[in-house]
Amino acid sequence: MKYTTPTFSLMGLVALAIVLAVAAVPVCGQTTSRSVNLYGQAGLAYPFGSLDNHSNLGLQGSLGVGFVPIRQASDLEFIFRAEYANFHRRDDHRESIRFLTGRFGLKLNLGNDDRRNPYLLLGAGYGRVTLTPGASSTRVRTSENDLLACAGLGLEIGRAGKMRWLLEAMFTDVSGTAIKDYQFLTLSLGLRL
Repeated sequence: MKYTTPTFSLMGLVALAIVLAVAAVPVCGQTTSRSVNLYGQAGLAYPFGSLDNHSNLGLQGSLGVGFVPIRQASDLEFIFRAEYANFHRRDDHRESIRFLTGRFGLKLNLGNDDRRNPYLLLGAGYGRVTLTPGASSTRVRTSENDLLACAGLGLEIGRAGKMRWLLEAMFTDVSGTAIKDYQFLTLSLGLRL
């Protein structure tokens, strides 16, 4: 009997993140700092390892929602993020590779400056990897669902409690079978609302 993994639903992930963020508001109570934050980012994705042998520089975008679970521990934030990354094939004999991922992460603020705040991100999640062959390739389009882990550093710029700019570097390792592990680094610019 062949084992098949469940299909990945981006809309289901986004709906779950919104429900959890809304549910967190009463738990957090009324605070002077924001307890629910929205994130949007876009940037470049650099392939590593076996992924680098198959593809060139890629593009990345993500949407997320975060909430501070405990008012007194505002340096810690839970973030749910949906991300899309697309790597272009190196030549017509290779595949273009797309990632659609959902991840849960912890954001730890490393400073408490009102204007600049560095942070550390750690996370894990689940993703769908799609390999689309080039025009002269004999391969067939394939997809697989895989687990992932990620870690990154970032910097928030702007006034506390208001919209803030984000600069972020995130390393992602997706376990895979078609091309072993997929590893890439994203460099992104975004906003926190």
